[in-house]
Amino acid sequence: MKRVLVAIVTIALLLTACGAKAPAEATPTETVPTETVPAETTPNYLGTWKLDYLLVGNSKIAQSELESAGNEIANMQFVLKDGGTAYMVIGSNAGFMEWSETPSGIQLSGNGSSFELVFEDGYLSLAIDNETALFQKVSDSQLIENADKSAADVPESS
Repeated sequence: MKRVLVAIVTIALLLTACGAKAPAEATPTETVPTETVPAETTPNYLGTWKLDYLLVGNSKIAQSELESAGNEIANMQFVLKDGGTAYMVIGSNAGFMEWSETPSGIQLSGNGSSFELVFEDGYLSLAIDNETALFQKVSDSQLIENADKSAADVPESS
């Protein structure tokens, strides 16, 4: 009996000496079913997109290089507006097109032409023959501005 009593006292001492305060029960919080949480968010295409670089074969040509060479594709840009209208500028040519979202990016169409641009790694890419133009979103603005506007055309603030 003495052994049993010593064992109980030892166990009680061990439990009180080593025991930690029990964690407070977590209160249930609102959970969102995993089916409704998208794996990745849909990009916001609305705004202004400008040519960042051009891939020709295995060569990467920066927009600044095209501009230095006087290639009018250097100022290639488009503005995607609410309601499905796009305004595209390619060199000295500009005009309105329609745009719509596709599973892989966007579709631009108008004047008998249609282009599929694929969204990947923050870029919209347009592949034609051996060239791929990669556009980067530069603004959420849907305002159509002059692509040739230089710093000299911007009034200085006082």
